[in-house]
Amino acid sequence: MISYIKNLKTKLKNKEYRDAFIAEHIDTGLPFQIRSLRKQRNWTQKDLAKRANMHQARISQMEDPNYSKFALATLKQLASTFDIGLVVRFVPISDLVKWELNLSSDSLKVLSFDEESYFQEKEEKTNTLADEQYARTSGKVISIDKYISRIENKATEQDMVGSKAMSG
Repeated sequence: MISYIKNLKTKLKNKEYRDAFIAEHIDTGLPFQIRSLRKQRNWTQKDLAKRANMHQARISQMEDPNYSKFALATLKQLASTFDIGLVVRFVPISDLVKWELNLSSDSLKVLSFDEESYFQEKEEKTNTLADEQYARTSGKVISIDKYISRIENKATEQDMVGSKAMSG
């Protein structure tokens, strides 16, 4: 693995190789992830096509690593169909290398909105997941709601002091 990384770093010094590496990352990464997401949900290509309002042949084409004509609108449509987010952004090439080095079938899995624990509410608790975070103030552990309330109160007090100073 170390020799692979060293060899890759050497090759990436060449601009043409870097461009090809980036293109390959996109051109093969997207088809593999689309296929992985479909299989994760136990859907056939026909199932995904129906849910995405596409033809099965289009799904097959998008899962082909030799296909490289993805439109952003199509990717957004697939993200909506899988009920997941889509991130399209520019990153350092080192991020792509790290992503490739950690590539596995598990790394391609993405939970849908309904499966994400972040958005799950537990019936026995009235607080949301975000409310379960705690902030330390004056040596006491308080809920994030109380912490935010304290900050808002302090800001209001400072506004009032500032208003009195300006009027006086």
